[in-house]
Amino acid sequence: MDMNEYCVQMMARQRLDDLRAAANARALRAAARRSTPVRLWLGLVLVRLGNRLLDGFTPVRAAA
Repeated sequence: MDMNEYCVQMMARQRLDDLRAAANARALRAAARRSTPVRLWLGLVLVRLGNRLLDGFTPVRAAA
């Protein structure tokens, strides 16, 4: 039994759309994991601000 060419194209297009949607979802999840948490960012800003206030606005690195 032969399949209609239109049916084959529609099935292929639907499969490609599903694969693209899955790839986009994976990319969004990966991008969300790579972002820096707000509390880490805020902590770093507060440490830098404290160092500048203690040392008269000169760039100083915190001791690890």
